[in-house]
Amino acid sequence: MLESSKFIRDFSKPATMIWITLLHELRQQVHSSAMPIFAVGFLVFLNGSVFFIGNFLNSNLATLDLQWQFLMLISVLLVPALAMRAFESHEKPGSINLLLSLPIPGSIFIFSKWLSGTLLLLGMLILTFPMVMTIAFLGQPDWGIIFSGYLGAALLLASLYAVAVLAAAISREKVSSFLLGIALVLSLLVFDIEKSLLILLPDQIAEFLRFTYALSPKHWFQEVASGEITLAALIYFTTLCLVSLWISTRQFEALRQPTASRLKEVIGSLAVFIIFVGFISGLVVVVSKLDVGVDVTEQREFTLSAKTIDIARSVPETTNIQLFFNKSLAQVPPTIRDHRKRVEKLLKRIEKKSQGKVKVKFIALSEDTELAEMAELAGVSAIPMSSGDTLYFGAVFKADGRHLVINYFDHKRAALLEYDIAVKLSNFSRQQTHRVGVLASFLKPRNAYEPHPSFSILEELKSQYDITIVPYFADSLPEDIDILIVIDAPVLRRGMLEAIDAHISSGLGALFLVDPYQRMNEANASLVINASKEGEINTLIDLLNAYGLAFSPDKIVGDDLNSSLVQSDVGAAYPFPY
Repeated sequence: MLESSKFIRDFSKPATMIWITLLHELRQQVHSSAMPIFAVGFLVFLNGSVFFIGNFLNSNLATLDLQWQFLMLISVLLVPALAMRAFESHEKPGSINLLLSLPIPGSIFIFSKWLSGTLLLLGMLILTFPMVMTIAFLGQPDWGIIFSGYLGAALLLASLYAVAVLAAAISREKVSSFLLGIALVLSLLVFDIEKSLLILLPDQIAEFLRFTYALSPKHWFQEVASGEITLAALIYFTTLCLVSLWISTRQFEALRQPTASRLKEVIGSLAVFIIFVGFISGLVVVVSKLDVGVDVTEQREFTLSAKTIDIARSVPETTNIQLFFNKSLAQVPPTIRDHRKRVEKLLKRIEKKSQGKVKVKFIALSEDTELAEMAELAGVSAIPMSSGDTLYFGAVFKADGRHLVINYFDHKRAALLEYDIAVKLSNFSRQQTHRVGVLASFLKPRNAYEPHPSFSILEELKSQYDITIVPYFADSLPEDIDILIVIDAPVLRRGMLEAIDAHISSGLGALFLVDPYQRMNEANASLVINASKEGEINTLIDLLNAYGLAFSPDKIVGDDLNSSLVQSDVGAAYPFPY
């Protein structure tokens, strides 16, 4: 009798009731004959999609982006399928015996059902660890992004399973629970509407639908998986779980005390769910403006440095940034679409931190339009895509009559995004523009205002400095040069060597790029120079030796960790270390 009383007292504790009901639900799930098939199917479909549909091995990217893309698609069927049997036998003895024999509150019973299913989903998520080992073997992944990706996936699965449990509580029958769960999960995911679909709608409706992203767990999952764990995303997933479980509890209490108005209960629960999801989206939009989060990326991609903030606050009051991008995203690769969101977010953050000095405008354009021509005239590149369409993804910076441009935001330079933008802004705050002299055997004086077809970096230098092309056979340097760059010019006139020596001795900067295999000049493919007598300075290499810098004409120094992919004649991609 005493043991019975003690059991009742212990069982009345919420933690004990949760533990007992959780074990009961886990036992039912694990001992189900469908569970092994379910787990194996999940892993096979996910990995098969990544390697065969996503063609992971040819992507040359050591990331889990493809895994997360297909996880969202598979979750539309996976999560409702797991939750659809939660209330299928509510009118029969068996799975609900524990509930009928003990006074368990509906909230605890629903919470235990949700927790058991979530633990199973997380267990299957952990079984994807071979993918992590694969990318670690193939490249050098950012472990902070991997951590945030798994955290985002766990939050996504937990919240979607709470929605699926709600669908099961409303329907109470296996097939209808599955269908309703798919409908609710899919509806939430598609609220993150691609802007390419909005061009078919009236402008007023399209403008409204641009803000529905806040309703979608897809948007917040992608934000967390990118490496930025924001307070807004955590609040969204937490409140979505709590609201779904609360409405499920109301439905479950109606199950224990059936009423005649079954249709009214269903409509009422769905209406309450829609209202609360709308409230959640409004709440997280407000919270997201606070810009509170943790940047776990290795390169601190989402954290503005103090220097960048100082630069943004020191620019002229009239600084404007125009970001140009395609209005239709149908043919744009997902990696570039994700990078566009990263660029937009960083520009908004700079605008906010600039104390009103920087104004950002986002301009969506279509090819063969007046806007597209204006963007190209401003310097934004028109990139041809394999689909035959043209990609625009660049920014124009304007202040006090000056004009700078980033012609294309390359997603491969995501880690240097803040640097690229800060360099442009810093040019507006300069009191004077430095003059750079470029001496190269393949450049002519007219290249100071005409682009060279094979030397695109010259145009980048022109956008930031005053450029002077020094004639290759000149005997002296212009007096107003602050920095000298010498490229592919080992043999120079004696007067020029003396001028370079005087330039360096005066404390001014110089950059020498000498390659033992000169690819810039086909007529002289390799560097073969007779050695000078000891003490003589006849070449640029002799001058470097006088400074204590040894040059090895038979070696190439390359950076294999930051190599670029180049295509061979047969189309294969190889890393080329510059």
